[in-house]
Amino acid sequence: MAEPARNSPPEPVTVEAFLAWHDGTDTRYELLDGRIVAMAAPSPDHSTIAGNLAGLMFSKVKPPCRVAVEWGVPKGERTYWQADVAVVCRPWRPGEPPPAPTALVEIVSPDGADHDHGKAAGYREIPEVRLILLVHADRRRVERWVREGERWIVTDHIGRGRVELPPLGLALELDEIYAGTSLEAG
Repeated sequence: MAEPARNSPPEPVTVEAFLAWHDGTDTRYELLDGRIVAMAAPSPDHSTIAGNLAGLMFSKVKPPCRVAVEWGVPKGERTYWQADVAVVCRPWRPGEPPPAPTALVEIVSPDGADHDHGKAAGYREIPEVRLILLVHADRRRVERWVREGERWIVTDHIGRGRVELPPLGLALELDEIYAGTSLEAG
């Protein structure tokens, strides 16, 4: 994670300039306090977990909510993150800025854990965000952060079991989240 981008505009970069910039490759980037940084390619387990979560959530969320992958999340004028999975419950029309999500999911890899926890802390400052999941790709662990009024309640789900997602009115089994990965229950 966090390798500076080649051919990027002079720093610091605004979200607007970042969204207009393209390096001509398929590299994924985020904007961190005005610096464009390359994101590490996802592992097979990371990709499978993200696909599982998007599919499970898609089949269970009710309109007007919808599920999106690699959803852009601006924070201020110089930070723009890409969430692995998001649930957006507000209307959106092309040409308008995307609405803030209700729920955000980050797949946490060992080498990106600090970055993903930092993103989660930033997500908590976005008023519309009600739920954050940090789903670990190297062990069966889901950290669930739920907004209750002015506070956040954090619970860990380790091994097996069910993760309740009250802002969305649904629940997910850890066995479903980790299906098809090296962490699949045998």
